[in-house]
Amino acid sequence: ALRFHQPIRLNLFGGVIEIDKLFWPDVIGDPKRVSFSADVKQLQLEELARALDWHRFNGTLTGSIPQVQSTSDLLRTNGEIQADLFGGRVRIAKLEVENPFSGLASIKLDANLTGIQLEQASNTLEFGRISGILEGSIEDLVLTNGQPAEFRADLHSVERSGVEQRISVEAINKITVLSSGQSAGGLYGGLASFFDSFRYSKLGFKAA
Repeated sequence: ALRFHQPIRLNLFGGVIEIDKLFWPDVIGDPKRVSFSADVKQLQLEELARALDWHRFNGTLTGSIPQVQSTSDLLRTNGEIQADLFGGRVRIAKLEVENPFSGLASIKLDANLTGIQLEQASNTLEFGRISGILEGSIEDLVLTNGQPAEFRADLHSVERSGVEQRISVEAINKITVLSSGQSAGGLYGGLASFFDSFRYSKLGFKAA
């Protein structure tokens, strides 16, 4: 057995990752069986996304993982992972990664979103400009080979005092193309071409 009694601190992606309670019950016979906890502080998302060849993200990531247990074919977290993202908070539960050491890893999780600033998220994802606050949940999400294979989602805007709720024509057009296959200009008879953005009272997305 191998146990680290002191935390390991890594300066990575402009932030700090602290790994604690690192323990291998059988480091020689079963090296992939390991458990640990982790705290992430102020990781620069742009550097992380570039290293992992993800879509460009701006901002920072701060979060904690109470316990991670890994075997040869399954990685599972115990407890709730909390991450500060897009000015709000994302809570992740029931996180499991099947075949974590292969190129065909499958990720399963539930996520709850609170206080997400839509302007930060839409600018990062290059989805036009949407301002406001987003909350909701994504349950039984399964990602296989980087693509969603299964999920239930219920996301909606939440009114907050002093927070503007506007959506740009570019964002309307992208949402319309996703939902109908047609551009917003074709559906609204060219009306959208006269405006840059619209106020909205509520936005929502629900799907299974």
